[in-house]
Amino acid sequence: MRDVPQGIKVTKNQLGYEAVVAAKWDDKSIVDKKVGEVLDAFTVTEYGNGAK
Repeated sequence: MRDVPQGIKVTKNQLGYEAVVAAKWDDKSIVDKKVGEVLDAFTVTEYGNGAK
């Protein structure tokens, strides 16, 4: 899903979300990821039988 820097991608049977670290402030950042790294992501898939 990395063709979208941050956001939601929808295809025929999938919905995907990816959050990328966009900025950090030296004394206020609490995540140990670097700028540009994925912080959180998920994909929801709908299968042929309608299950998700």
